[in-house]
Amino acid sequence: MTKIGVLGATGLLGTATINHLIEQGVTPADIVGFYRNENKTAGLKQLGLTLRYGDYSQPSFNSDTLAGIDRLLFISSSEEDNLVRLQEHLRVVNAAKQAGVSYIAYTGMAFPNDTSMPMGNVHLATEYMIKASGINFTMMRNSFYTEVILSPEEVQFEVKTGKIFSNTNGVKLNFVARDDYAKANAKVLTTPGYEGRTLELGSNHPYTFADIASDLSSVSGHPIELVEEPAEQIERDLTALGDKNALFFYQLHAGYQDGWGAHISNDLADLIGENNITTPKQTIQDYLK
Repeated sequence: MTKIGVLGATGLLGTATINHLIEQGVTPADIVGFYRNENKTAGLKQLGLTLRYGDYSQPSFNSDTLAGIDRLLFISSSEEDNLVRLQEHLRVVNAAKQAGVSYIAYTGMAFPNDTSMPMGNVHLATEYMIKASGINFTMMRNSFYTEVILSPEEVQFEVKTGKIFSNTNGVKLNFVARDDYAKANAKVLTTPGYEGRTLELGSNHPYTFADIASDLSSVSGHPIELVEEPAEQIERDLTALGDKNALFFYQLHAGYQDGWGAHISNDLADLIGENNITTPKQTIQDYLK
């Protein structure tokens, strides 16, 4: 039987992908989940899949780590230093090549040629590594997660204060729920025909923060004011409102200012069905139940 490997199996995306693989009929015994911290594997152990230590930030990650894997979900590193991140990615590709892995689904970044964010170059470089290796592939180019742009804590804070802050200059945003990406991962790992393809996996309907403010008002039943201002002023306002920890999310907004989020594609809708793409309003409804 085909062995499917999932790097970062204990992370939110990895675990969700494994759950969807099983929902699609993959036998747990045919799934190998790779972890960094064994203390986080309890839930996966209950599913009955094989678990292996596989920390690709460490030199010990090699072809033995990936032995017997046919199809690999390569979830990109969260390392902040881009050169270190590339070294980690090269370690995975080298190990996969030497281990005889026949296929890699790589979770990159949507429209990397159209962003000013440095991470775009990291993902493009990794895609070229995979192509240069000769291993068959699907490039799963993801936008930001809804849960990052609209975290539960942030939404609760906005409802409490009646304000939502934005550092996007009113441009379009494109983000998708993490579980929708997990569904897409499971689909390409189990369905022939996606080999050799590069998929731009974003929403086919971008949003503005004015749309988000409207959804927040509608769902919460309270008026939510949109405040558009630079990150430095947001930091001062958040501090005055008693929240110093949310600034990270607003710093991410600047990545949209070049218009990157306005790009759309039907690839995700074609993969999982347009009606199955979670809208920001649905996410807010889940948070405020």
